[in-house]
Amino acid sequence: MAVNPSSKLYEVELGSAIGPDGRFKIIGFHHSSRTTASLLAQATYIAHDTRTQRYVTITILSDEQTATYEEQPQKKIEQTLRKTHLAENHVLLPSDTFSLDTSGANLCFVYELFGPELQQVIQGEDSSLPGNWIKKVLKDALSALALMHSQELVHGAMRLWSLVMTYPNLDATNEEAVRKAYGLTDNDPSAVFNSTGSGGEEEEPNLDFQLKLQWFHQSFSVGDEVHEFGQYKMGGAADPPELMSQGPGQGTDIWYLAGMITNFISGTIADSFFLDDHQEILADSVSKLQEALYTEVHDMRQYMRPEEVIIEDTGSGDFSLDELRILTDLLAHMLDADPATRYTVEQALAHPFFAVQRPAISGN
Repeated sequence: MAVNPSSKLYEVELGSAIGPDGRFKIIGFHHSSRTTASLLAQATYIAHDTRTQRYVTITILSDEQTATYEEQPQKKIEQTLRKTHLAENHVLLPSDTFSLDTSGANLCFVYELFGPELQQVIQGEDSSLPGNWIKKVLKDALSALALMHSQELVHGAMRLWSLVMTYPNLDATNEEAVRKAYGLTDNDPSAVFNSTGSGGEEEEPNLDFQLKLQWFHQSFSVGDEVHEFGQYKMGGAADPPELMSQGPGQGTDIWYLAGMITNFISGTIADSFFLDDHQEILADSVSKLQEALYTEVHDMRQYMRPEEVIIEDTGSGDFSLDELRILTDLLAHMLDADPATRYTVEQALAHPFFAVQRPAISGN
């Protein structure tokens, strides 16, 4: 349910009490027009649930989103996912829903405390994202996809905004801890996150987060008839070669995730330069693709980062050269041009890359 640029976001004032009997008190601005210029901005706020004494995030749909919500597959997909007890570990699902007493009867969704989407995390970043962080993001994302695929579902919109940070170890009853995690101050009640989205601006980057999958507006069950394949395209070589002829499937979820991680490790965060520049290799062989990936990533990380932080035993959290080879082998199999031999989520999670023991991020 991406926001239409002309769709006005619903705004709530700080300190307002919303919901049944004023149950939720707004204490901070999260992902809203106040804190982000993205067209995907949501009217999302940090609130205190006076009934449970816990802090939560609340997303308020615009009039347009509210009017079309029942037409979207989101609700049906969420109901399917709730049938597995592992859902809460890997996908972002609302714990409660209510409507505002407004002309548009705006729908509101109550969630656990969550942080930024990957789209927000990588804005302004180059290749400075640490290897440990990238490895956890990839494993969390694959685990979330594994849950969906096990339920015979296709996500259909694997993009930067489809993955969101959550904080499972944050004490949601402690206001001071919550404010610190979101970088909220008395002078500025807008959430400000650190460079990896793992806490507030003043907190050191860490791995104490859980990445979860969201946005099921283009999701569907395997076997469903899918129309208009073009709506699933990202554009250019970033799209799997079979998309327009065979349509989206679980293999396209894998492809798009691999494309994102390729961008992370090569330093071309929000673009697809590697895929655009190596179309002939994509259609050749996995081994040639792996070698091209390794060369590109190695050169980019050496160019973009100081020499001393690419050595594994410094504890900087970056990849060693050997580990880059293992990682690019995994990505090459996830970017296999043949959907029949492209890695499944199970194969990807079983790859040796996830068995490599890495130095901890400094301060973790």
